[in-house]
Amino acid sequence: MEAVLVTGALGNLGWKATELLAGRSEWSRVLACDLGTPDPHQADRLSAWPTVEFIQCDLSKWHDLRWRGRILEVDAVIHFAAQNPFPEASWQEVAVSMDMTNHITTALLASLKRQRLVYVSSNHVMGRYKESLFGKNDSAGRLTTDLEPGVGTVWHSGIKTIDSTGYAAVKLAGERTSRTVSDATNGRITAVNLRIGWCQPGENDPSTLSAAGSITIERKEGVTEDPALAETNRWFREMWLANDDFRQLMIRSLHAESTHWPGHFVTVNGMSRNRGMVWSLREGRDFLQYEPSDDVYRHLD
Repeated sequence: MEAVLVTGALGNLGWKATELLAGRSEWSRVLACDLGTPDPHQADRLSAWPTVEFIQCDLSKWHDLRWRGRILEVDAVIHFAAQNPFPEASWQEVAVSMDMTNHITTALLASLKRQRLVYVSSNHVMGRYKESLFGKNDSAGRLTTDLEPGVGTVWHSGIKTIDSTGYAAVKLAGERTSRTVSDATNGRITAVNLRIGWCQPGENDPSTLSAAGSITIERKEGVTEDPALAETNRWFREMWLANDDFRQLMIRSLHAESTHWPGHFVTVNGMSRNRGMVWSLREGRDFLQYEPSDDVYRHLD
């Protein structure tokens, strides 16, 4: 592999991935795509990375050749981009995000190269299990990726009720689309669906995780005084993904051999090794050799 395209490259996770790939010798070209404009810090960093080319483009527009004219050049695509990358996304924003994923995957079908698609999905695809599985006896590790989807988390942040069903629905649709293109190309495109946990911007300090469930939602203090809120707080804390584990997950997803996979695509949970969490790490270990090392409670105990 020599060239990789990152969508949503100026966003939280997209920027972390772009920084990572810019420092890896195996990638001679990193095409960093985003609708927005780099802030001054990002602009300075982009100008200092000789292997990175920033492409301002609109993935929601099929006829935008700024991205579609380049996607056939690459060996891998990491797809982060969304109209609204947060769980409170509206249905209109969800529809545009679905367009973006459909455009990316349709464009890949025209290539003749062997390619790896890393589709960044979300833990919210299994959010309904918060009520049916979380906190039950022997629930640790039982939330595997082969369970029936539980689309959308519904929770009370301590201030208001949040429903991520729309956001989660488009993520599930993206997982199924990545499966379709891998099967349609008989494995010329191999796909990894990552059900990413909560990896915050910057230092990603576990102490700032909360029952709010997102950096865009107002956080309520004093959650220990409310048992239900304390449980929600724990639910979101235990899906934490540390920066170092995020970087390992990206590299493993790009480079993992697919010869031992059960098909041309796999779906894995993307969390750190958080004690007692319901999320299974077995699929990541078996298919990607992903072995996270951090634990949210190491920082909170």
